[in-house]
Order: sequence, then structure tokens, then C-alpha cells
Amino acid sequence: MTDVITPLIIDTVAIRLGTAGLLAIGGVVIAYQGYRGYVRNDNRTLLFLTVGILFLTTIPVVVEGGLRLTDALVSSYVNIVVLFLIIFGLVVILYAFTRT
Repeated sequence: MTDVITPLIIDTVAIRLGTAGLLAIGGVVIAYQGYRGYVRNDNRTLLFLTVGILFLTTIPVVVEGGLRLTDALVSSYVNIVVLFLIIFGLVVILYAFTRT
């Protein structure tokens, strides 16, 4: 029996990879601008905001892709790791707005 991938599955995989790539690239661009603002103004709030944005956008995409490629963890554990990264990003942004 041969493995036949239907065009619909290929399209959904391509769309998922494309949107994940755009999310990661967009997160890096926004974080870079935030870092430039931090360096220019020496404002700790921008630094924490930048780290939070990275943990909301780029880092979960990269970690999820890496864990899924290596088959290091079960799919549900990968989702849990990604959710904890996102929660950490939200906590860092909250800290940036309330404590710095």
C-alpha cells in the first residue's frame, strides 16, 4: 500500500507552516524594534516588553517545530510546553506594565 497524500493535506500543512513562519518573523521584527527602543532610551519596560513579545511569538514556534521534528515528546507534552512559554511571555509583559 502506497502512502498517498491528498492535495488538501498538503495545502493545510503549507498554510500552517507559512503562518507559523510569518508569526515568528513578525515577532522577531517587532522585538528588534523594541530592543532598539530599549537601547536608545535605556528603558527597562521596553526590554521586558521585548522579551515578552519573543515568548509570545517566536520562541513557541521555534520550540514547537524543533520538538515535533525530533519526536522528543508526545504531542500533548509539546502543546503543554508551548502553552507554558506563552504564559511566561504574558507574565513578562504584565511585569513590564506593572513593575518597571
